[in-house]
Amino acid sequence: MAHVEFFNREVSSMGAESQRLEKLKQDLKLEAWEAEVLRIYGALETRTKVIKKLEDEVGELRVVLDPVQEEKNVLLEKLELAEISASSISKIGGEGIKIEEVLEKEIEQLQMDRAAELKELVY
Repeated sequence: MAHVEFFNREVSSMGAESQRLEKLKQDLKLEAWEAEVLRIYGALETRTKVIKKLEDEVGELRVVLDPVQEEKNVLLEKLELAEISASSISKIGGEGIKIEEVLEKEIEQLQMDRAAELKELVY
């Protein structure tokens, strides 16, 4: 009977040890899960800070970019007007050259006519 009591105590002790180990196992799983949650939360918090910083940076860049964009548009308009003006001047210049050539020919013709008239007067 002493053996039975010994085995009963042994079984009881083993059961208690098994429960203790099972609880320890659950506690370790819970701690691991908590550590994972904290790690994910930290990573999420870091990402949130980075996103906020980038959003602020984008806002600052927009403040700088808007006036530059406006200046670019004004300069493009001025360039367009200058190109139109240059094109007009080029056309006028081209016409001026043609007119100049015609006038030179007229002057030459007048000089030849005058020379012919002088010859007639001399004879």
